[in-house]
Amino acid sequence: MVKTKKKAVKHQPEKLAKKESRISFETPEFPHHTKNELWYIGIGILLLVGLFASISTKNYLFALVVVAAGIAIFRLAHLKPGSRKVEITPRGVMWGDQFWGYHQLKNFWVSEASGDLTVYLERPNLKPMLHFTVPDHQVESVLLALSLELPFHSHKNEPIPDRFARLLRI
Repeated sequence: MVKTKKKAVKHQPEKLAKKESRISFETPEFPHHTKNELWYIGIGILLLVGLFASISTKNYLFALVVVAAGIAIFRLAHLKPGSRKVEITPRGVMWGDQFWGYHQLKNFWVSEASGDLTVYLERPNLKPMLHFTVPDHQVESVLLALSLELPFHSHKNEPIPDRFARLLRI
């Protein structure tokens, strides 16, 4: 008697089924904070105090640094963020026209500051991290897609330079 082999029916695992989707959305390149007249007055006073202190101590090099910092701060204050398309695929993350595979990313974490959820993607070897704001209706799908490929670090929070820029409203 000949025995027939039963072919095992392979079901696609849930992880693979969820990985097949692409998530895309538009996000600003960087957070923009509104500034009023009081902000400009406060920054101007800080710069004048720094300039006066450096000139009174005859530290002219630091005076040049204060002037350069003032010019940079006022130029940054007038920048408006552009819009970038973020696409999370099964192979990696596309941010604008740049693509990073998951093998080029170390981990990710989220931070919720001023009502917006920001995802931070860390890259190895002290390279700058990627960050983008996620729309409210896509938070769960973005976090699920990233957590399937990258480790989630819940102990990390908003990086110090981003926190500093948010507090100074730069």
